[in-house]
Amino acid sequence: MTVKIETSWKEQLEGEFSKEYFKNLTQFVKDEYLLNECFPPGNLIFSAFNRTPFDKVKVVIIGQDPYHGINQANGLCFSVNDTISHPPSLMNIFKEIESDLLIPYPKSGNLERWADQGILLLNATLTVRSHEAGSHQKKGWEQFTDAIISLLSEKKENVVFLLWGGFAKKKGAKIDSEKHLVLSCGHPSPLSANRGYWFGNKHFSQVNEYLKSKNEKPIKRMGIFGETFAHDIADVENPEDSLLFRWTIEGKWKLLLTYDGEVNRYKTTHPREEKRPQLFNLLKDPKEEKNLAKDNPEVVARLAAKIGKWWPVKERKVLTKWE
Repeated sequence: MTVKIETSWKEQLEGEFSKEYFKNLTQFVKDEYLLNECFPPGNLIFSAFNRTPFDKVKVVIIGQDPYHGINQANGLCFSVNDTISHPPSLMNIFKEIESDLLIPYPKSGNLERWADQGILLLNATLTVRSHEAGSHQKKGWEQFTDAIISLLSEKKENVVFLLWGGFAKKKGAKIDSEKHLVLSCGHPSPLSANRGYWFGNKHFSQVNEYLKSKNEKPIKRMGIFGETFAHDIADVENPEDSLLFRWTIEGKWKLLLTYDGEVNRYKTTHPREEKRPQLFNLLKDPKEEKNLAKDNPEVVARLAAKIGKWWPVKERKVLTKWE
């Protein structure tokens, strides 16, 4: 049968797709999506595979069910769509990253940026009925995802498997730990985390150290972002009005954008001498004394776009080019 999935996975799984259980699973899923509201959207069921080709897999995180709330699930375990409030488990994941890697808590819970770097975000069950957790379990998805894990364990080397909680540990029991790094701990859910089974596991730094030891690129998390307001004249109802500047750090680069609008609206209390972008090489200029924005327009444009996506400003004006 024909399954719309990324080419390298299709080649690896062709035999699995032809098995009787998968044919039955496919019919069940089609019927469920026809008769009920189900998640994720049909075109995102295989999103984990489409965003992380077989040959690019460096890390595997095993989840259980997709989120069953409206507009939450996007086909990646633990991930939610942009603008959606972070579920408790995802919040605890970000808190552990914040502690382990000293990276600020991000505004977006969309983990597509992880998947694009080689993290296979694999739920054991790939679909669910709206507001009915576990409703598509024991229909064939578990057998399919077991085959995925076995395939990765057998055909690849030096993959990091993150097994969080009893369910994931059981599902990953057959992973060859001689060929791969297997890291286990409690689940990031509040029930487990608040009992001391999650925080302090330092899995994220261990992943990057292992990847570097195997000459693989470490996983880049969302960059560091910050913003400053004129607190003495701040409007709590509209904080954007008193926004002074925002900045982001990516590797050696730091970009600072000033939000003074078309005129220097805080000239009396918070004068800004430079309204144009300010770009610094923190390795060579840790005191931020030499502005390199004029000579690096591509870097400025890329980092300015990241700042804009991080938290869009609706009314304030800002210069993102050296003019």
